[in-house]
Amino acid sequence: QLEGSCIRRYDLQSGQLISSSPPRFERCWISLSHDGEYLAVLPQQQSPVILNAHTFETIALLGNETHSEHSEWLRNSSQLIFSAPQGVLKLWDFQQQYHVPLALRHTFEVTSLEASADGRLICSTDGTSSSRILDVANGCERIQIPGTAMRFSADSRRLAVRRDNELVTCELLSSGCYDDLLKSVETLQFSPDGAWLMTCGSEGAFIYSTNPLEYNAALGLDACCPVAWHASGTELVTYGIFS
Repeated sequence: QLEGSCIRRYDLQSGQLISSSPPRFERCWISLSHDGEYLAVLPQQQSPVILNAHTFETIALLGNETHSEHSEWLRNSSQLIFSAPQGVLKLWDFQQQYHVPLALRHTFEVTSLEASADGRLICSTDGTSSSRILDVANGCERIQIPGTAMRFSADSRRLAVRRDNELVTCELLSSGCYDDLLKSVETLQFSPDGAWLMTCGSEGAFIYSTNPLEYNAALGLDACCPVAWHASGTELVTYGIFS
C-alpha cells in the first residue's frame, strides 16, 4: 500500500504493519510479484525500479523511461511486462538482468495490461479501446479484439472484455491460428459439437465445416436469421426476415 511517499506492507489477517519503505515514492504505481519477493514501482516522474519487497532495496533500474503506468508480473515471477511511452511494451527478465522492447507497439498510450495465469499471454489496451493479445514466448501478436481487456480466466482460455456498457467473454484458441470468412452475415451459430458453422443474413443461409474452415453448402433460402441448432447437431432451424 502506498501512503504518502512510503510503501507499507501489512498482514492481511491481523491488519498489522509489517514494514515501511523510506519516503521516496511519491505518486507511483506498484505491482507485487506472485511469490511476494519483488515490487515493481513505476513513479510518474522517475524511472521504473524493481525493489526487494522485504527490505525495499533497489534491485534493478528499468531504463530511463518515465510516465510508465502499467505492469504485470508473469507467473514465474522472473519476468515483468511494463508499459513505456508512445505505446511501447517492454519485457524485463530478472535472471538475465535486462529489458527489451517487444515487437507489439500500440498507436496510442497503453491504458491497461493483463497477463494470463499461465504467463504465456499478455493483453494490452490503448486509447482506441482495442485490445491486442501478445504471445510472450515469441513476442508476436496473436489477435486484436475490440474492447478493453479486464481479466483472464484461471485456465487462461478465456478473456473478459468490456465493450461500451457490456461485458463480453472471448474464448482463445490454443493453436493460435485464425481463419477469415469474408461474407455479409447477420448472425451465425456453431453446431453443438463445433464441427459446423451456419451463417445467415441478406445473402441467405450457408453451412461451413470448421476444421478447416471451408464452404460446405448453400441452403437456397432468402434473407433469414437467426439460427438455432438441435442438440444432436443434425438439425437446425431459422426463419425468413420477410416472412
